[in-house]
Amino acid sequence: MQNLSTKIIASVVVVFAIFALLLSIRDPKTNTIPTTNETKQQITQTPVQDGEELIPNVETTKQHVNYVEYSDKTVQTFLQEGKKVVLFFHAPWCPTCKSFDKELSENLNQLPEDVVVVKTDYDTNTELKKQYGVTYQHTFVQLDQDKNSLNKWSGGNLKSFLANIK
Repeated sequence: MQNLSTKIIASVVVVFAIFALLLSIRDPKTNTIPTTNETKQQITQTPVQDGEELIPNVETTKQHVNYVEYSDKTVQTFLQEGKKVVLFFHAPWCPTCKSFDKELSENLNQLPEDVVVVKTDYDTNTELKKQYGVTYQHTFVQLDQDKNSLNKWSGGNLKSFLANIK
């Protein structure tokens, strides 16, 4: 009987350890994998002779930016560049938001180059929700060049999202 109890306790400990490991490898702010669509620096090292220091070579590469976290400055920058900016009001606990986030992340190449989706936290951006009349998560707001709402819709998959962009 004691052997069975020991096995049960050990199993529970293993399950909790696996869960803790899985939680530690995600981005705690967004509960997603960080976007790779920003300017990156790739550092490589040049081979050196004995006695010399390793000196990094820095190459800067500009990648297509189309799915980013919200900041007012980011939105303003993209609008000034003439991009079509769409706010995606998401919540980490929302199943349809998670589904759309996953579909979009796996199909970023389907977004037109002039469209930028700005992931906006529904729970923490209350002023932004008021500004655009957003009352529930999984809402999209396309902005005009003056940050006014050009189009607003809720829910859907990537295909319907693309169809709603003006």
